Amino acid sequence: MSESFTSDSDLEGYAYTPDASVSSLEGSASMIEIPPPTPSHDSALSSVSENGSDSDSDGGYNDAEEEWQESLRQLELLMGMVIVPFFGKWVGRRTAYWTWAKFMTWKYPVDVVITNRAAFNLAGAVSAVSAPL
Repeated sequence: MSESFTSDSDLEGYAYTPDASVSSLEGSASMIEIPPPTPSHDSALSSVSENGSDSDSDGGYNDAEEEWQESLRQLELLMGMVIVPFFGKWVGRRTAYWTWAKFMTWKYPVDVVITNRAAFNLAGAVSAVSAPL
C-alpha cells in the first residue's frame, strides 16, 4: 500500500485503522508499571530548605554534610587512582619474582655454598666498585 497523496482531497475516501500488532504492543506497554520515586535523604533536606522552615543551624549541618561527601569522593579517587594500582603492582611483582624463583629452582636445581664469607663480601665489593656507571 504505497500510494502517494498530493493533497487533502485525495485522502477523503480513506480511513485509518490500526493494525492488530500495534494494538497488541499498546496492551503490553500498559501492563508495565513504573513505581513512584521514593524520597531520599537529600530530597527531604532540600524540601525543608525550600519551605524556609529550617533554622540557621541546619545550614551548618548541610555544609558539614556536603564537606563530608566531598571528602568521601576525594578518598574514593585516591583509593582508585593511587593506592589500589600501587598495591596491585607491588603484589604482582612480588608474586612474579617468587614464581620465577620457584620455577628456576625446579628447572635448574643448584646449591650455592659459601665457604669463606669474607672472601665472598670482598669479591662483591670489588665487583661493585669496578663496574662501569
